[in-house]
Amino acid sequence: MHQLILDDATRARISRSAIIALLEVATDWQLDEEGERALAGYPAPPHFKAWSLAALEGKPLSLTRDRLLRLGAVCAIHNAVSELLVRQQDRITWLTKPSRGPACHGRIPLEILSDPEDHVVLEFRKTIERWRLLPGLSGYRLIRLSGLP
Repeated sequence: MHQLILDDATRARISRSAIIALLEVATDWQLDEEGERALAGYPAPPHFKAWSLAALEGKPLSLTRDRLLRLGAVCAIHNAVSELLVRQQDRITWLTKPSRGPACHGRIPLEILSDPEDHVVLEFRKTIERWRLLPGLSGYRLIRLSGLP
């Protein structure tokens, strides 16, 4: 299996963008700070606040490889779902309600994304990416598969 190697300079260069992207995802999904922390893998509140402030103020910031992979997965899931569900309210509904679709199997997507284990979020990303590429999948079908009105 291929391991992604991120040297210190690369991690420092992309960490600010990763935090800002996470905050934008959380804003789109209307999550509070606890929800932001959950997406990030539950860092301690002072750490998360320091990361957020550093990113927003353009100060140096360097997250771990695993944290960056998790944030990348969350952003990729957001992008994939946004392609299928153009309306923000539809994305929020999908995120917060149990989904019968093949990606969630009855679970609530936000609960999967909030799992403290990074591998769960990374696997969810793979599943969503495969699902997004299915021929004929539309936002309407995503909502129907999810059991939403």
